Amino acid sequence: MAMDKMLKKGLNRKRKLKIGYFVACLLGAKYKWNFLRKNKVFAYLGDNVLFQPNMLPNDPQYIKLHENVQVATGVTFFNHDVINTVFSKMHTAEKNVLATHIECIEVMENCFIGGNSTIVGGVKIGPNAIVAAGSVVVKDVPEGTVVGGNPARVIGSFWDVKEKRESSEKVFSDYPQFWSYMYKHEDQRIEEKWEEFQNKHKNDASREQII
Repeated sequence: MAMDKMLKKGLNRKRKLKIGYFVACLLGAKYKWNFLRKNKVFAYLGDNVLFQPNMLPNDPQYIKLHENVQVATGVTFFNHDVINTVFSKMHTAEKNVLATHIECIEVMENCFIGGNSTIVGGVKIGPNAIVAAGSVVVKDVPEGTVVGGNPARVIGSFWDVKEKRESSEKVFSDYPQFWSYMYKHEDQRIEEKWEEFQNKHKNDASREQII
C-alpha cells in the first residue's frame, strides 16, 4: 500500500509538470523558461538555454543542459527503456523482476541540437558541438564537432560552421537591432532570402551545364 502511494505521488508529479509545461508553452517563451527554472525540472539548467520542444522528456531529472544550449523543436530524449519488462515476464518468480534501465544525458555549453533529433541515455554532447536535424545520437559527441545521421557520426567542424555563418549572415551590434530585422522588417528579410536562394540555384544550374 505504501509503495502504491509513492508510485502515485511520483506519477502525479510527472503529470502535473507535463501539463504545466504545455500551458507555459502556449503562453510564450518567457513563461516556458520561468516554468523550467522555478520547478527545477532538469537536473541542471544553465543560463541562455532555449528549449523548444512542446513536451517534456519523461526523465528530465536525468538531463543536464549547460550554458548556451539550444534545443530545437521535436527533439526527444530517451533516458530509459522498458526492455526489463520483457525479460522479467519471461520468468514467473518475483526474484527475477528487473529494474528499469535508465541513464543520464548531459549537454555541455555552446551546443545546438537540431529539430526532431533523438538523444539516447548515457550520451554526453560537446562542449561546442552541433547535432544536425533528424539525427539519432547513440554515443558521445566530441568537442568541436558537427554530427548527423542515424546513427550520428562526425560530419564537420563546429568552428567551420561558426566561421561560415559569421562571414555569410548579417551582423548586428545588439539584440534590439537583431529583433527589428527579424520581425519589423520581415518582408525585407523574406525578399532577400528568396533572391539569395534563386541566385544560388541559378549558379548551380550554370555549373552543371559547364560540366
